[in-house]
Amino acid sequence: MTTDALSYSGKYYQFEDVPMALRPLQKPHPAFWYGSSNTTGAAWAGEHGMHFLSLGPTPFAKANIDAFQGSAGKARRPG
Repeated sequence: MTTDALSYSGKYYQFEDVPMALRPLQKPHPAFWYGSSNTTGAAWAGEHGMHFLSLGPTPFAKANIDAFQGSAGKARRPG
């Protein structure tokens, strides 16, 4: 989705100059979301400026969110 037309040739499909009418709303790309079930992954997401999500019981998710916010703050990015 970086050009005005798509050309592709693969094993099953071939496309030649297909107009790309839709463009991503967010530039340069949609936000990256990183899901993790531990504080290590949560901190990594914060350090790399990604959005973060966690599942599980509230105390479990809170520990992951705290790790994310702490690392995002160190990286000077909003959490």
